Amino acid sequence: MEEIIKEIFDRIKGVPKSAIINSRYKEELTVRKANLKRTQSEYAKELEKLNKLKAEVVKSIQGESAFSQSMLAALVEDSEKKCESLKAQCEKAESEVESSKNLIKDLNEQYDEIISWSSLYDSASIEAKKMIVNSMIWHKFYLPVHNEQAGVVHSVIVTNLIG
Repeated sequence: MEEIIKEIFDRIKGVPKSAIINSRYKEELTVRKANLKRTQSEYAKELEKLNKLKAEVVKSIQGESAFSQSMLAALVEDSEKKCESLKAQCEKAESEVESSKNLIKDLNEQYDEIISWSSLYDSASIEAKKMIVNSMIWHKFYLPVHNEQAGVVHSVIVTNLIG
């Protein structure tokens, strides 16, 4: 196990910091954008449903609907609540995409923390080594892997290598 941890640290040190940071940044930004797109899609669908329900309310008032006004009122209220919730989720997702500038700072800090663990690991007590490994697992640290064919750096979660 100790050899695996040392190998992980050696691999981390073997890839330039900028490659690791850029790779993780792109991955995280892709995830954030996908979340935004998914949330916007869900919001649009629910908004469309709400508009159809409101149109059905008009039909109900005119006596042209098979649904009662009270039933439609409950459905409209439920749909409005869902729309409000989804709108808030969209705003949060947009904020996460826009805050990606802070992400680079966070990734740099994570990288520096991992490198500091690397230098401490060799001289650490068994308990400290366990804490370092545990931190790597819980932080889901991503290890860069160079793909020779594609000429790009990808990330592999360290927990997959040691868990």
